[in-house]
Amino acid sequence: MKSRNNIGKIATDMSAIQLSWSAIFLLIAFLISIVARTVFAAPDVTQESFFTFVYQPSKIFMLVIGIISVSGFLTFYVKQGITRRDYFFGAAIAAFIVALLLNTMAGVTGAVEQFFFPSLETSSFLGPEASWLIMIIVYSLNILVYYIAGWLIGSGFYRFEGGGVFYIILAVALVSISDILWEFDLKNPLKIFLDFNYHWEFPLTVSFLGTFFLIGITLWIIQATTRRITIKMK
Repeated sequence: MKSRNNIGKIATDMSAIQLSWSAIFLLIAFLISIVARTVFAAPDVTQESFFTFVYQPSKIFMLVIGIISVSGFLTFYVKQGITRRDYFFGAAIAAFIVALLLNTMAGVTGAVEQFFFPSLETSSFLGPEASWLIMIIVYSLNILVYYIAGWLIGSGFYRFEGGGVFYIILAVALVSISDILWEFDLKNPLKIFLDFNYHWEFPLTVSFLGTFFLIGITLWIIQATTRRITIKMK
């Protein structure tokens, strides 16, 4: 029972802190989108809704907070007597919550924005007929992959220091395969090294199952890495 309480407390605390960062990130992104439209009249964002505009920056944001989720939270919780196991499960739950609520906040902002400016473009790689609900779920799953990739990198460098470079390779493979599953086009970052010109198109079910499989495997690697990790007290 105590372990369950610890996991719940960690999930709640980490969600609250990371969602406060997410709110600041969304505010800054929203202001940038307004400036890009009104001052610079950037063609790529003039007709683009905020929900579509913020999708790619959200991936980078989630990658960053995933990286610092180890150094920023693991040491603190272990000092409080929390086990590494409880930290792992609490942090994993928080990652799901943050990904879902970040995109929900972006989706609500985009829906309100489109109410006043109905001509704004909301189409995505899911097609123009995709509902707000399915877009929020799919976008959440995609940015969750980036959080997990960052968490993988952070745990690798925390435990192995220079040997953490190997975890960067794993993270690159994770996000690249995820991009193939969802966007039907290898956009980043593996395309830097490999010249793929073929576009894959997977059924939605395959994309969902494939992504959950990738997340599950990566979480297993993170747990194995942090299970007996030496805590840096300074």
